[in-house]
Amino acid sequence: MEREDETDLNSRAFDAEKFVEKLFKEKGMKYVQYSRTRGDDHHDTLTCSGPCGRRDLVELDNEMKESVKSLDLEMQNLVYTNYNKVNRGLG
Repeated sequence: MEREDETDLNSRAFDAEKFVEKLFKEKGMKYVQYSRTRGDDHHDTLTCSGPCGRRDLVELDNEMKESVKSLDLEMQNLVYTNYNKVNRGLG
């Protein structure tokens, strides 16, 4: 049995920290530290050292936001399409 890819968003074994680490490596960023603080001051922190700087992090953040928007739109379209199919089937 094959082990599921922990960096695959659709995997049951998905690991956000490993996903972010892989993403940074693909962007040529040598070191990744990902920390999550829970509680009243919930925040996520991404830092890197090596050949990356603030501009790289902002660019990566923008790419991730666009990806989330795209996935959200895709999910909305799937729900709408299936809703219409059910309505036609019941009507």
